[in-house]
Amino acid sequence: MTAVIIGMTNPHSEDPAMALYPHPEGSAGWRLWKMMDAVYPTAKLDYATRFRRINLLTGEWSLPLARKAAGPLLDTIALGDEVVVLGNETWEALELPVRIIPLGKVVVKGTTYYKFPHTSGRNRYYNDEMNRWWAGSLLAQIYKRGGDDRVSHNEKQARRGGLARTSAHSYDRSRRSRGKDYQQVRALPQRQQVRDQYSNLRDDPDDERPPDSSYEGMRDR
Repeated sequence: MTAVIIGMTNPHSEDPAMALYPHPEGSAGWRLWKMMDAVYPTAKLDYATRFRRINLLTGEWSLPLARKAAGPLLDTIALGDEVVVLGNETWEALELPVRIIPLGKVVVKGTTYYKFPHTSGRNRYYNDEMNRWWAGSLLAQIYKRGGDDRVSHNEKQARRGGLARTSAHSYDRSRRSRGKDYQQVRALPQRQQVRDQYSNLRDDPDDERPPDSSYEGMRDR
């Protein structure tokens, strides 16, 4: 099983190796890694190598072009893979079932697709701490099931972006340094309480309320 993340397009680079990369800070890939790291401590290089990271397009976003690109891409997704789909428009381009709640899943021809609200700075969904925790938890589960079959290939690509593997000593030290903040994240309400919130969750890309300042900055659409 391969863990896959599919996004829209990368305004920072046309290099496929940099798709949904955990750099620069504030990009979509960085936010994904950050949410998972808060729940399940993960080095950036491990995130970059364990997931197969893909954007439908390079350059400007176009839904018609994305639909054309989706067909050949889906042909490369294997039976049993688990795919994180970022954003409503990416989900639409892949022609997946529409009525799926945020962080919900659907199985199509043996492949599981998870609908994640986009991690753009304009999306207010992740301003809620509980939503970030649940998304990070789900991403960590997919990450752990993803296996190591892609690590050798992806590690070379990740290193092209400047990431270096963190030593066990320094990484363990960084984990210990989390202290109270890390404990607070792990102490958030558990799965049943999260499920109880689903009736109120909304993934509304047309929400015109101003974004939270903590999510402003660079954007990997």
